[in-house]
Amino acid sequence: MTALPQPEAFDDFNRANANKNMGNWDSAIADYTAVLWKSPNDAAAYTGRGAAYSGKDEFDKAIADYSQAVRLAPNFAPAYSERGGAYIRKEMYDQAIVDCARALRLDADDARAYNSRGYAYYNKKDYDKAIADLTQAVRLDANFAESYNHRGLVYARKENYSRAIADYTQAVNLDPNYAEAYYNRAMVYARKGGYDSAIADFTQTINLDPAYNLAYTNRGNVYFSRGEYDSAIADYNQAIRLDPNFAIAYNGRGNAYAGKGDYDRAIADYETVLHIEPGYTATKRNLELARRERGDVR
Repeated sequence: MTALPQPEAFDDFNRANANKNMGNWDSAIADYTAVLWKSPNDAAAYTGRGAAYSGKDEFDKAIADYSQAVRLAPNFAPAYSERGGAYIRKEMYDQAIVDCARALRLDADDARAYNSRGYAYYNKKDYDKAIADLTQAVRLDANFAESYNHRGLVYARKENYSRAIADYTQAVNLDPNYAEAYYNRAMVYARKGGYDSAIADFTQTINLDPAYNLAYTNRGNVYFSRGEYDSAIADYNQAIRLDPNFAIAYNGRGNAYAGKGDYDRAIADYETVLHIEPGYTATKRNLELARRERGDVR
């Protein structure tokens, strides 16, 4: 079977690709579906529609479309590569690695397949293989910001912080709107004690994605480490507004209240954490210390 649409479906196919590239997922899905009415054996349309479903985080539908594509065109490398990416989003890393390997046997220059397989290896803690694949991805596509970000994650896990920062920096240079890369670089700066740089990057993350609650929480942690308890509390408050069940933010806020000597509020926050996550060991210790400081325990 061909991976290309029939001539009568070309206009719909081109419109679908344009909508997918602009992130207009619903329109892209509708257009690819129109292609498939006219050209039902079109593996490229199934692959494109799968990518649009992935854009909507509907990964089961995406995988179903990619699977249909490879049934129709077993040598169509992009379908394997894209299905591997969808498997990653479902944390099915072994399946992702298998699919990316198939894609690379068919197309040894598929940077996306190297990127996805490298990220799967990272999640399986096979860091050397991850670095090898992600390095190959950026060799093939020097403008692949996501691969630099992913390789930065690997270097950070290996505690090679200078290389991690270099990769995150390259990622944001290539894509100045890449909130996750700013966040990841901020985390490394914080680990190194570079609090001013960490705060700047967490702030940029929030500017790009105001719903990024981990950025508020970890900026709060940096403010707490600097003894700026009111700023920390403000950030924990925002994280909690975004997710009222975010135990880490309640624990951080409890620590900040304790730092200010406000043990009543600290204890209330620690008790909330243990209501949400009863097994949170660090909070149990914090609660015991706060109760002792308040005079409850002698």
